[in-house]
Amino acid sequence: MQRNPNNPNIDISAVQPEGLNTDTMDPEAISKLIEQAKSRLDNITRNVNGHSPLERAQTRRNHPLLNEYYQLAEQEYQRADGKGPNTSRIDQVKHGRTILFWAIACFQSSGVVSSLINLGSNPEEEIYHDDMLKPFSPLFYAISLGNTEAVRAILSHNPELTMQENEYGATPAHYATELRAINVLEVMFEFNKKVARIRTGSELTPLHMAVEARHDDIVAWLATHDHHAEDEPSVCNIGNRNQFTPLHLAVDNNQASTVAVLLKHGADYRLVTGPHASSANKTPLQMAADAKSCDIMRLIIQHGAATDPHLKIALDVLDYIDRRVKQPQHKRTVLGYTNIFGYDLMYDVNDKISACKALIQNIVKGDEDPLSNLTSNQRGALRQGELRDVVLPLIEVHALLTRDPSPDNSLRTSPSLNSGNSN
Repeated sequence: MQRNPNNPNIDISAVQPEGLNTDTMDPEAISKLIEQAKSRLDNITRNVNGHSPLERAQTRRNHPLLNEYYQLAEQEYQRADGKGPNTSRIDQVKHGRTILFWAIACFQSSGVVSSLINLGSNPEEEIYHDDMLKPFSPLFYAISLGNTEAVRAILSHNPELTMQENEYGATPAHYATELRAINVLEVMFEFNKKVARIRTGSELTPLHMAVEARHDDIVAWLATHDHHAEDEPSVCNIGNRNQFTPLHLAVDNNQASTVAVLLKHGADYRLVTGPHASSANKTPLQMAADAKSCDIMRLIIQHGAATDPHLKIALDVLDYIDRRVKQPQHKRTVLGYTNIFGYDLMYDVNDKISACKALIQNIVKGDEDPLSNLTSNQRGALRQGELRDVVLPLIEVHALLTRDPSPDNSLRTSPSLNSGNSN
């Protein structure tokens, strides 16, 4: 009896380098070999200390050993007449493994997988790869292993399987995203250019899942592989059933790095959530304000300031606070800042504070003219110091922002601070 040096529990004496020659063997001898191979395959997949020999070989990408395992599988699934594999045979009712499972599990080439499908293997069959009886389709199983050769072979046979759903309603793209498998996503992209936009029943895109999983590299990949028509929104701006866009989700999870990636790739900070969302009728900026997420507020304001003059004003305010207010010798309350400036200004400090509150409130709300309800003194206070004399601690910003959403989801332009009269 010849033992496998990598696993002494497995007898490989029947395995020949070029495979068995069954042409001269009678059916009874072939059946006997099949039963022997079946017993060895059971050993290969039996858990020992939490992992089976097959799983260990997969993890280590031990291809010589995986090839030996596949040769054993070829013996078990050999047709009685010795002419190729029986593609419909299962090893046990319990697991339902076919020869296609073994080709994927043992990382055989895309040619081998394609050949089995052409011989009758069903790429939509349901298999159970372990004793937990967790069901997988061949495609999902290949993704779980990061087996891009098998993924390519299966999708070459049927590209529509990029839309296949598992028992949880996730598609292959969602599953690959969860596993952070960019190489698998790249293969799927070859067969479906809209793979980044596929939605689950709850309207979640793979991008939503990438944000939830905090995989910023996948977020960037999906955002840059978004193919859509001109009249369709960017994948960064697709909402789920509660109109939570990926940006809303990143803000809700306090993921500043993800917010930065999404803004860089075109996420719209002006969109509002739906009326039944946990944070109903909110823009990402309003959500960040409610959560006192100062870093995220700055990211959004800084991004919008490039094109929106009102957010540029807000950015000036935050810049000033960073330079002058966030110093340890000053208390972080509005009343604690009056001694910074003294009282030799044309307008009272309280005018500046109230003007700043009102202006930011109106900007975030999306008023057509954020200056419209300011008093003459407040407008004058804003003009005199260009908001740089205004005291507004970051820790209190959230209380200054309106909780009412902009009715048209947009921040509109308004007359310049330096134009018109102050009435």
